[in-house]
Amino acid sequence: GETLPHVVATSLESSSSSSAVGSTGTPSAAAAAAAAAAGGVERGQAASLAAQANALYRKNAVYQRRNMCSNVCLLSAPIFFCLLLLAVQVAINRLLLTGEDYECGCQCTKCCFNGDLNNCTSMDMAPCPYECKAVNRSACGIQYSKPRQAPFCAIPHTSSWPAILQTPKEADRAEPYRPAAALLVTGDDPDAQANLTAGLLPQPNLRAAQLLSVQRYLEGFSADVGSESGAVPAEFLSLLGLSLGTSARIQAGLYLETALVGEEPSLYALWPNGTCATLGLAGSANTSLPTMLEAMVNASNPAAVAATINQRLAGLLSDAASNGSTGAALAGRVSGIKMNCTDVVMARQADAAELQRSLYCGYHQARCNGSAATNQYAAGFDWRGTNATRFAPDLYYNDTYGLPRNEAPSVYQRVPQVRSGCCAGLAGVQQTR
Repeated sequence: GETLPHVVATSLESSSSSSAVGSTGTPSAAAAAAAAAAGGVERGQAASLAAQANALYRKNAVYQRRNMCSNVCLLSAPIFFCLLLLAVQVAINRLLLTGEDYECGCQCTKCCFNGDLNNCTSMDMAPCPYECKAVNRSACGIQYSKPRQAPFCAIPHTSSWPAILQTPKEADRAEPYRPAAALLVTGDDPDAQANLTAGLLPQPNLRAAQLLSVQRYLEGFSADVGSESGAVPAEFLSLLGLSLGTSARIQAGLYLETALVGEEPSLYALWPNGTCATLGLAGSANTSLPTMLEAMVNASNPAAVAATINQRLAGLLSDAASNGSTGAALAGRVSGIKMNCTDVVMARQADAAELQRSLYCGYHQARCNGSAATNQYAAGFDWRGTNATRFAPDLYYNDTYGLPRNEAPSVYQRVPQVRSGCCAGLAGVQQTR
């Protein structure tokens, strides 16, 4: 171990003195006592841990005292740079990021077409697409914000969105199925293909147990989130057994689902071909969610049972609205959802090559057979050799909006509903076995 200089000197002096060393070369008792009194150790004996720590501490203390200025600079540098960044942020916010485009959007209570004060309306869940003459500063959030305003909004609780299929607009859907949408299907085994295809879209089936699950979900959402967050509990649409589609262009993120909230929302309730007529909704546009649910209840239950469930359904929203502002806000969001009942035709193809050609020729740029007509399909399913022990389908979906455009970021694709439909088809086959 390291020893102090005066200890070494004492040891050397004792080795050269004949009076302090005996015949065997061992230090005398007097020399040992002198070394101990001086705070050192005998020659050949290691210093204790306490002695080493004491020496190292005193050496470092002396070194740090001699570099006092450097230590002060090291300790104050992080604080200085934090204050500098804060000053730069404040300066940028006050000098550059000014105006409504750099702040979270608020509810427009007087959205006027072309600035006409006699043609104004209040926006409930979307920004004003025209000229806003008055805003409610106490109700601000991402649901009232334009795309440039959205990054400046705090999101205490994100909204929950159901899986939605990218579906062509009615004018762009494939003939001869239009106005119905169409899905292309094929497979190696005709029987397996038929069973799997039948499970892609469920028949209306809304019973009391599902309404109870939705009621519990909305109550839990209301208690956890509250009405001031601006979050939309659209996830409950999946709990009702609805298969949804939209032709709305998707945004780069999922803070807002443009099928439900946006400048031009569009939502389709997708059913097997002929179901809309059974529900009594064929040809009707912008059907409210309560009306759609009532039709589903009537189609999936006996008349007496349906009347009871519809009463409970009507009470679900009224009870929510009576539970204060939070319940009223949730009730408004639920009842305000609009959708179009849409039949979906399962267009069977001979093989995968024919399916791919139909998809390719659906775009007017393809000009198949010299025609520039648009005949788009919602999705395609090639079940291949899928059977009870092997599940290996090929899924086709519309990726038009995912193509890179200039330097725009990649967008989220509505693929989950395609996968959900595929798995629903498999589940339907397993239930029939």
